Amino acid sequence: MGVDNRVLRAFPKLLPTQPSLEKREGCASLLDYEENKNINCFSNRIFIDLYFGNKQKKNYKKINIYKNWRPKMKKLNLFFIICIIVINLFSCKNVFTQKISRGPDIGEIYFLGPTHTGTGLYYSTNFGESAICVDSVNFITSIAADKTVGGVYSVSMPASLYYSNNYGYANSWVLRTGELDDNIRSGVSKGYIFSGCVLHSEDYGVNFFYHSLNGFFGNPKNNAIDNVDDNIGYVITNKLTVADTLYLFRTIDKFENLELIHKLNNHWSDAIKLSRGFLPGEFFFFNHTRNELWFSNNYADGLELLSKYNFCNYYQISSEGGKQEGEFFILYNFVNLMWQNAHIYIYHSTDYGITFEVFHPFSKGNEPVLANFSTVTQEGNQPLEVEFCNYSIGEILEYQWDFENDGIIDSYEQSPIFTYQNTGNYSVKLTVVGSDSTNSFLKEDYITVSPGNSQAVNLNSGYQFISANRSPENPDMLEVLENNLNDKLDFVRNSQGQMLQNIGGNWVNGIGDWISTEGYLFKMMEPDILIIDGTLVNPQTPIELNTGYQFISYLPNETLDALEAFAGILNDDLDFIRNSEGGVLRKIGPNWVNGIGDCNSGEGFLIKMNGEGVLVYPDYKEINLH
Repeated sequence: MGVDNRVLRAFPKLLPTQPSLEKREGCASLLDYEENKNINCFSNRIFIDLYFGNKQKKNYKKINIYKNWRPKMKKLNLFFIICIIVINLFSCKNVFTQKISRGPDIGEIYFLGPTHTGTGLYYSTNFGESAICVDSVNFITSIAADKTVGGVYSVSMPASLYYSNNYGYANSWVLRTGELDDNIRSGVSKGYIFSGCVLHSEDYGVNFFYHSLNGFFGNPKNNAIDNVDDNIGYVITNKLTVADTLYLFRTIDKFENLELIHKLNNHWSDAIKLSRGFLPGEFFFFNHTRNELWFSNNYADGLELLSKYNFCNYYQISSEGGKQEGEFFILYNFVNLMWQNAHIYIYHSTDYGITFEVFHPFSKGNEPVLANFSTVTQEGNQPLEVEFCNYSIGEILEYQWDFENDGIIDSYEQSPIFTYQNTGNYSVKLTVVGSDSTNSFLKEDYITVSPGNSQAVNLNSGYQFISANRSPENPDMLEVLENNLNDKLDFVRNSQGQMLQNIGGNWVNGIGDWISTEGYLFKMMEPDILIIDGTLVNPQTPIELNTGYQFISYLPNETLDALEAFAGILNDDLDFIRNSEGGVLRKIGPNWVNGIGDCNSGEGFLIKMNGEGVLVYPDYKEINLH
């Protein structure tokens, strides 16, 4: 039984200018790097030398493997060796080879995708909005566009490198070498092509240089080259013996020497695609398994999670950085029912993969229904207005948005705007409904609303008790209510019966200043929104309670049960507390009965006291600790 020719590469064919393999200490990943410090060269699908030895005797033997390999050691277990090679092959082959590649001009991309009868190579000059199928290529596994106009490389099974100087059109391909890894990347300069992290060519794939890979270990999964300097590159690896870690390396000398930068909390089998950005030091790290896009703008010193997506049921998926700042492409190919349905989608972003415009250059049969959305704003102070970008695909009949993941549909618009009034973390769910299928996408804890300098209070038609936990810089009621002095407002009244109202066409302020510890009775003719700008009031600010009736404010940002909120005054001095809806908290028999329910920011309350007292709202954090 022979060893698979795709696994055992004959390096002399590729490297005529290199020293003989006998003199170069090549190696395979059959032995752990940590245990064999002399092993300094790995390749994801190129196993040159196998090392075996007895660690006690320190007597290692080397067996060179070529195309016509024949084991001659009697104690060599061929089955064991082949099993290890196959495991390495499959672990390393869990690589998403490059299916989309940017050309030298803005908007110019090449990509692989389904045709009416098979697979084709497509070329577009308008970001994928439309494309030409330049060649039917059922056996191409990877592509890379050169910096030369019209130049494109492809690798086809079984691992043959081709180059076209005519945009990949049929009959323009020239065979460069018969054996090469299919994880190819173009360099910064014209004619540069990298085969993983192991080899590179500077003359359009005619001759290749072998990399020393000092400091490297593990099985390569994917790599990327910097957009400005060919010497700078990155490679991600795994180790079969470490299931929960991937290793990110950086080189500054074309993979001669590598430095381990990060140990990442990703499973060894996760499908990873690295691609360069536009500015120096930028690269994208797309975990297709987790649907997470990470990004670095400082040569991998730091990684930032940019976005999470909902890509599933794909035939092929790939990604690529663009030729403009912030530009990023995602290729999503969908095929099912034996090619009865086949579609190509190009997701194009100019803000680092946060929002997308979706192009559909090829369509055959029924479309998939897939929900995807994002926002530019994900955190901010209350009230927080959020505009949602919807880049779902398919023939969608209805959009169902649940902005708080509480089971209530808040909007049926395609790209709605929603204002979060209260502080907290909010999960958002989008469900898209097609004619025969439905798909949902939930982003957990996606929106974070913090206390800010502004508070928004919904004013409903009729009578309503209102308060605010902001202290305005200018507390004059005419200034505080400046944007609400219109026909929607009838009057505002305080506890002493003083009023702000329109008399003869002029608004007359009989109240004076807005006081944050007091509540106010509003009468509205139509709904409106009151926005108060000012500094946040300490929620534990004491509120003086007088005998009789009084409007009071609710100072906490958080929602509290009324029995918890008013626990400090549940005694004989309290008669009752009433909210705008008529709900009452009062003592019936020996027990205090909560007819109010929860207290929310912006609410005011009518309180009746039998004696004087002081209200201090409890600390929300201390309540949660218990």
